[in-house]
Parts: sequence; structure tokens; C-alpha cells
Amino acid sequence: MLALLVGALLWPAAPGARAAGEAGFIDFSFFVAARGQPNVDAVTTPSAEKPQSKLWYNDGRWWADLVSPAARAHRIFALDRATQQWVDTGTRLDPRLQTKSDCLWDGAHLYVVSGGGLESTGADLDAQLFRYSYANGAYRLDSGFPVTVRRGGAEAIVIDKDTRGTLWVAYTQGNTVFVNSSAGADNKWGSPLALAPAQTNGTVTTDDIASLVAYGGKIGVLWSNQNDGGFYFASHADGTPANRWSGATVARSPGLADDHISLKALQSGATGTLYAAVKTSLTQPGEPSILLLVGRPQASGDVAWATVLVSAVSANQTRPMVMLDSTNRQVYVILADESGGSIYYKSASLDGPAFDPNSKGQLLIGSARAPFLNNATSSKQSVNGATDLVALASYDNFARPSASPATTDVYAHGVIDLAGGAPPSSWVFVPLARR
Repeated sequence: MLALLVGALLWPAAPGARAAGEAGFIDFSFFVAARGQPNVDAVTTPSAEKPQSKLWYNDGRWWADLVSPAARAHRIFALDRATQQWVDTGTRLDPRLQTKSDCLWDGAHLYVVSGGGLESTGADLDAQLFRYSYANGAYRLDSGFPVTVRRGGAEAIVIDKDTRGTLWVAYTQGNTVFVNSSAGADNKWGSPLALAPAQTNGTVTTDDIASLVAYGGKIGVLWSNQNDGGFYFASHADGTPANRWSGATVARSPGLADDHISLKALQSGATGTLYAAVKTSLTQPGEPSILLLVGRPQASGDVAWATVLVSAVSANQTRPMVMLDSTNRQVYVILADESGGSIYYKSASLDGPAFDPNSKGQLLIGSARAPFLNNATSSKQSVNGATDLVALASYDNFARPSASPATTDVYAHGVIDLAGGAPPSSWVFVPLARR
């Protein structure tokens, strides 16, 4: 009944109709009543956190970790591109509603690491790793999973796998940047390792986060430190002892760092260029707000970082998410309105990215019926002409406390057609449509 109510309130009056300034699809409601509080949603910001990926592409389809109100748990959903509907496959992920997940498809297994943090979810929850095998169009939880990879809560945890098959996670907890790794098997893990002060330039704030990526035979961790306004990077060569890391400063100045990081690697050649979309804490007109940090590995083993301005403070954008298109050699930065609203994107060449800092970019997901969309997410994988680019966002009662959960707690997604390789201005966006 709730889904029908949301549909009646949100879909256009005529099938296929789209008002000016609208793009994408409004999906189903994720509202789940809190125990004993029928008008309070037990789920908040389900498409967060900033460095995490909720989607992946496999077997010709897009898949997602979404909250199923009927099951009161996270489940695997598949996107039906013909109807633009997310279909519940019935495969359960984390049954804990307040967790936030990061999803990795490595071509053989689906890895989902999920946990909760006091600041983001209201509950300190251990991080658990789930592993699934895929066959005949379905995912099955593997024996021996889930396993705990982090004790206690943290705002965000991310996962990736190196060339030796070792899984790595990264997170911040207790003003410290931590990593942990599997030890001989995916369900056997070592003890969390705190990156040393010499590598992290001291303690971070409770609001700082870390992200992690595999690139060129290494694992790299990028984090914010709002104590000194810096973004920092540490790397670990595959196959070396788990505690052998080297650190470096990426960018630092007073007020620069904020806890918005999205990190991806371009796996072309033997090195792999790094791209990180970050937000600053600067607030004055003309100052930079969204930056793209481009890291190119050097023969010495170091990474040479360049800073590219994506959006100025005047563009009023937040929560950047980066995606890499290998077909057209484009980098996408997907952004939300700072005040809540539509989801936009900007694109540029991978080889020499440049953006209009005063423009919001191209509209990706937007509707007057969901005016406070936020927390865009997609896949860890690079995209191409065969996959297109799918991004997910959410509009929830957490952002508008006075609004009704029945009309606000919804997912929304947008699609960019990459097959044609046309300029961004002529890429086709899927219109809002009646389900």
C-alpha cells in the first residue's frame, strides 16, 4: 500500500511525460517503520556514505544493495532496463537496517562490507563482510560468511582486492586511519593496523573518512584530516608485509579538507591513474569547493598529484562521486545541490580534465516530486559503452524532518548512455515515467 501511495504522489500525470528540468527515475519507497514508532523511518540516507559504492555491473545487468521494506533488510536488486524498475531478487544482504555498505564485484564473487557508525546511523555496529557466488542469474551467500572485519562503529568502511587476491578494508575510528586485510582466505582476517603518525600526519577528526583503491600492483588509501586541512595518501605494494606502508601529502592548506572523498583507479597499462573527487571546507565566493585530485604513479613508486577545479563555492554543490568511462575516455564527477535538490554531473577528458567551475553541469536526476535528492552512488567498476552509467540517489525524511516519510523516503536513479560517444550536451537521459 505504501508503494502505491508513493507512486500516486510522485509519478507524472501522463505516461512518459516529463516536465522541464526533470530527468531520471523515481524508484520505490525504502520507508521501514522503527519499532514502536510507526511514523519514524528506521532507515536514513541509504545511498550514503560518500566513499562507498552500492551498485555493480555483472552478466549484462546493473545490480544494487537496496533496503527492502517488505523484508526489513538490505537485499540484492537487479535493474530491469526495459521498465527502469529495480527488481528484488530475494537474496538477503545485511539484515541490520542501519548499516551502510560498500560493494565489490571482482568477476567471480560479490563482496559486501557493511557496518554502522554513531555519527551517521545512530548505532555503533561492527563491520561484517558478506561474500556471494553467482550462477544462473542468482547470488548465493558462501559458506563461512559473514565474518567480522572491524569491531565497533565507524562512519564509512570501503573494500578492494589487490593483484595477489588479498582483500583490504579502510576506515577511520577513534581519530585514527585503519586498514585491515584478509589472511590466506577471504573469511580469515588479521588485526586492524593503524597507519603510523608519520604516514597520516597525526590524528584525524571524528568527522574524517578514508577511501581505498587497488591500482598498478598496489593498494592506496586516501583520507581527509580536517585538523590541518590536508588530504593524504598512503600506498602498500601487493605481496609485501601488511604493515609496510608509505605516506605522502596530496594537498593541504587551512580549511581545505572536508570529509567528502570518492576514489577510483583507471586500470590502463601497468600503473593505473588515480582520480579522487573531494569537497573542501572553504566557503567564500570564488574559492574552490569541489576538486578532482589526479594521481599518476611514477617510475620511482611515488604518485604525482595534480589538482583540478571542478566547482567553485558559487556552484553550491556537495558530495562528489567520481566515475571513469573507458569507451570515451571521460571522467565524470556526479554532484548534489548543497541545499538539497537535483543530482548533476560534469565530464571531462581523462587525459586532461577541465571543468567549468561556475556551472552546475548536466542534470542527471531531478524532479519537483523529490526535491531533496542527495548521496549519489554507483559502482567501483569503470563504465563503458556496453554498461552505460547508472547512478543512484535517495530522498529521505532525514533531510526534511517536517515532511511525511511516505512522500520523501524514496530511491531515484539516472542513466547516461555511453555507447554513442556523443558530447555530454546530447547524451540521452531516461525521462521520468509512470511505472
